[in-house]
Amino acid sequence: MYKELLKFQKDNNLDSNTSYFDCKGNPTECKVFLVGYTPSKELNTTTNFWNYFKEDNLFRFDEWMADYKKDVSPKYKNGLKPTRKRIETLRSNLEKAKINLLNCTIFVSPSLKKEDLKSKYKQVEILDLLLNEIHPSFLILQGTDTQQYFSAKYVKDSPKFKEWKVYEVTLNDTKIKILPVPHLFDLAMSAQQNPTENIEVLSKLISSNL
Repeated sequence: MYKELLKFQKDNNLDSNTSYFDCKGNPTECKVFLVGYTPSKELNTTTNFWNYFKEDNLFRFDEWMADYKKDVSPKYKNGLKPTRKRIETLRSNLEKAKINLLNCTIFVSPSLKKEDLKSKYKQVEILDLLLNEIHPSFLILQGTDTQQYFSAKYVKDSPKFKEWKVYEVTLNDTKIKILPVPHLFDLAMSAQQNPTENIEVLSKLISSNL
């Protein structure tokens, strides 16, 4: 995985601070992907992805998170932005069921908005490589842009995705389940805040389908 990703970076002439994914430990042990459209500008431009992912194929999540908290605005509670807080709550919930989560995106260029995506990186997709190397069992597609792009490229004959419905599709001759959901920023943290669209419901829906 390390060698393939390093080759991907060199072949596409990408910067060392390009973000590819985050997970705890070995990415090949992550059978659930949380897929977004592009990385947000969470870490500063001096952050080097290869400081955290090395030849042993282990992603040093604790080190990455420590740097993340140093770089984000201090106005955020516990150093976590709203979307990142939801990602980490989902990750923690799944870990209780012994499910490892890999957080990734389709495109590799950090951007705050879809329109900010640099033309240099627009066609550089990391998702294909991750799917081919890891073969996940379950994909969470967050946000309309991600869902539309994924549907057009991978499941062209499928009907328009409905959020909160689990679909089974075939990728690379392997059946895989996908779950379209709103962007995590728009999900409540608990059932008290929203009884139907929250991180707790998402966690249980994933666990019950694995």
